[in-house]
Amino acid sequence: MSKHLPLYQGADFKASQGQHHGLKFERFFDAYKGDYSDTDTKERTDWLNEFCNKSIGSSQALQTKALQLRQLVESYSGEARIYHCAGNFVTGLGNPHPLENGFLWHPTLGTPYLPGSAVKGLLRAVIETAYQGNEEDRKALLKRWFGTAEKGDVAEHSGSFVFMDALPVESCQLHVEVMTPHMGKWYEKGGKNPLAADTQPGDWHAPVPVTYLTTRGIKLQFAILPRPGADDIAILKQELQDLWQALDHGLEYLGAGAKTAIGFGIMQRDKKQEDDLQEDLQAQQRQSQMQSLSPAMQEITIIEGQWQARHQKLRGKKEALNGTIHNQARALAKKAHESIEWSAEEKQAVARLIEEWIPKLVNNLNVKDMSKQLKLGTLKGS
Repeated sequence: MSKHLPLYQGADFKASQGQHHGLKFERFFDAYKGDYSDTDTKERTDWLNEFCNKSIGSSQALQTKALQLRQLVESYSGEARIYHCAGNFVTGLGNPHPLENGFLWHPTLGTPYLPGSAVKGLLRAVIETAYQGNEEDRKALLKRWFGTAEKGDVAEHSGSFVFMDALPVESCQLHVEVMTPHMGKWYEKGGKNPLAADTQPGDWHAPVPVTYLTTRGIKLQFAILPRPGADDIAILKQELQDLWQALDHGLEYLGAGAKTAIGFGIMQRDKKQEDDLQEDLQAQQRQSQMQSLSPAMQEITIIEGQWQARHQKLRGKKEALNGTIHNQARALAKKAHESIEWSAEEKQAVARLIEEWIPKLVNNLNVKDMSKQLKLGTLKGS
């Protein structure tokens, strides 16, 4: 039977903005040789280096996805947290690939990630090895949270929690790592011929360098939520904190992904990144809310935000009478009186806003006189 090289062999795959690098890695390996001999270490490394020193994934798309996921899980009484891996992280080394070392790419985001099944497996391993209660309680907890008391059991029902894929919150870069196994023949043929000289396990054999891709410094957002439809949501919300404690332990001492035995995948919580993402989510929600308001209510909402910020900055102090804030209130009340486009509800909102904030912001203010001068009663319809 004749042999043929792939049609894309030698094609020039030019990198483009937003390119899914995983497609090339998984589908377009083009370092085959015409004589079908194995690629050597340099050729493997050169091909893998094509994925390095590039921004993997769109930061904007990743942040949008992170915000969407956070909003989703919170709507189901769940929680999302961000963890930072200061060292190397890799998943999918066992995936089929011509180089015999795979890499797990997210199908749409084009980045490395940790599947929800791996998150669930890590948490289960922590409970199985570090739970300090009795054996009966441990099995009951495993069955409640994960669906089965033992890994080999057939699940009678789903576990009480849903474990989402852990996705990057920002773009990352890939690097080429090298491992040098000295006992490859032992692992390959030692079981069949354990007494042969070349299959003996020992460090005197010449190592065969094996290259593979990793990422370093990645930040992943983990998300866990009670299974929708559960009757005991209040209890599950409390147990969710125990799950996070177990995940903290697992990521800090066991690691996630592949090659954890040599320190890969060790992570710690990044509270600052969480706070930044939460601020972005709140800003996005405010913007969405503003877009749903009428022009008049948008103006009122903006002024309210300005007055709130000013009140926080003054820290209990007040501005002088007839100052900037006082004049702004007068102008707003005048506009509400004169505009024929403003509804009764919008005019009432102006009156409530002035009555609530101006006494807090303006010194030596006579509230009754202010109400008469600005005709707040008329705005309220009384």
